[in-house]
Amino acid sequence: MKKLISLIYAVVILAVTALGWQIFTYLDNNFATTQKQLKDAEEKIAQLEVTNQKLEMANLFLKKTRRLAVISDIVKENQEGSDAVKTTFSFSEVDLSDKPIGEKRTFTIDGDVLYIDTMVIKFEDDFVEQGDVLKGSALCLFNRLFSEKQKPEEGFRLDAEGETPKPYKLDSPDSTEFEKELWGNFWKLAQDPAFAKTKGVRAAHGQAPSMKLQEGSTYKLEMRNTGEQSITKQ
Repeated sequence: MKKLISLIYAVVILAVTALGWQIFTYLDNNFATTQKQLKDAEEKIAQLEVTNQKLEMANLFLKKTRRLAVISDIVKENQEGSDAVKTTFSFSEVDLSDKPIGEKRTFTIDGDVLYIDTMVIKFEDDFVEQGDVLKGSALCLFNRLFSEKQKPEEGFRLDAEGETPKPYKLDSPDSTEFEKELWGNFWKLAQDPAFAKTKGVRAAHGQAPSMKLQEGSTYKLEMRNTGEQSITKQ
């Protein structure tokens, strides 16, 4: 009888031990799985945070303005004996606080539709995400201005040829040589994709926003960091 009881105890102990081991193994596996799930979740959250930061930076980049100019003091004059018009106006570049950069210049054009010929260089999107001071935004050269009655080559020069525009000198004085190289090779950048890639350039092309000027009005020329340009009445 005692042997039978001992045997039963042994069986029970073995069963309890086996069950306990199974429970321990189950819990251990579950714990390991839970830990892995937590780690995966933390990694996904970290990735989402990085993505969110990039989106915030890109959104800020889209809104930020790179170059601004004001067209004001507009006066129209009919030419004697004809319906032809001459328009005189002031052109002044300003910063984000509308403070003048450089001197205000006065021009007179035949007609009243003003075209502003520009050259734009756009960099690869990666530079935006990296917050690159120079390549994190499009570069714009104010080439010349002219009217609908003039040929572009007859227009008035704005940015000095071969020099870095003043706003970029203020932002990043150390980038002058690099920018000079870009402007000096502008059309090569536009026509030679392989060369453009070595400079991190995505696109290079000309733009010429225009506006019919009204006497007494003021207009603002704006180029966003993306290279988008507009002329709006103030």
